[in-house]
Amino acid sequence: MWYRAKKAPKTESPQLEDLSKLSLVDLKKVKKAHEAYIDREEEYQDDIAPIIARNNRIEQENKQIRDSHTQWMQKDNLLQKEISTLTYALQACKVGLFDFFSDYIEYEGKFYKITPGNNLVEKLKEIKKLAHLSFLSKPNCSAEHLDLIPPPPKAEKKLKIGGVTLKINFNSIDTDLLDDLIERHELRLENEKAKLNHLKSRAATSENETRQQAQKFRRLLHKQLAIVPCCPYCAGSLTDKNYHLDHIYPVSRGGKSYLYNLVFVCSKCNSDKGAMTLQSFILKIGRNEQEIYERLKILKKDW
Repeated sequence: MWYRAKKAPKTESPQLEDLSKLSLVDLKKVKKAHEAYIDREEEYQDDIAPIIARNNRIEQENKQIRDSHTQWMQKDNLLQKEISTLTYALQACKVGLFDFFSDYIEYEGKFYKITPGNNLVEKLKEIKKLAHLSFLSKPNCSAEHLDLIPPPPKAEKKLKIGGVTLKINFNSIDTDLLDDLIERHELRLENEKAKLNHLKSRAATSENETRQQAQKFRRLLHKQLAIVPCCPYCAGSLTDKNYHLDHIYPVSRGGKSYLYNLVFVCSKCNSDKGAMTLQSFILKIGRNEQEIYERLKILKKDW
């Protein structure tokens, strides 16, 4: 006996939540998809604008039709009510078996006492004439139908991010953060290229000569403290008594004593960092990487 194998349930793609973990290529991919969505949304708004305008006009016209019909119904109900009242009053004036010897009138095949039947009949005729004219002037109550508005473009899309298919909700994308992350990645690439060029062109100087040259920059300590009044690495106290001049990119790895590669830090950070790169040092001390980079960025330093 053959059994049909059950299909495996479709797995839902995870949602993209943290833009800061994406590479520059993936960030640009997200930006391009978001811009395409914005273009579709603008085209959609342009397309539905005349439909919305027409529907608004139709709704106003339909409201006028309903109001006109309501007014007619109220007027007609009053006339019908008055007809019923007069008809009921006229019934009381019907001629009995012994009333045929007195004066009477005939109306619609029935006989009524002339008083007050004559007045009631005349008034009833007048009211029925008005009701007939009202019926002939009954307004058209057929309303025009509204046009359907097409659905908006989908705000979600699946993209291949880092080899994984992720679902992206464009309405939750922080465009300012996205642009800032792309700018940071591009700046970091430019800095890496600049570092490589410096490494290729550096002169063969000894570490002692480099340290001596660094003495010329110590006068810049107070200028740095006026911009960032703390140690750029640990955010601790930085004073004339505990400052050291650190090469952000180590001399042992080709770092030069240029302003963009020199920064005043506390003696403890300088001692702990030693010949490590900044990235290795940050991992060692477990500090917030973005805060350190932000302080160095304010001081216009390279890392």
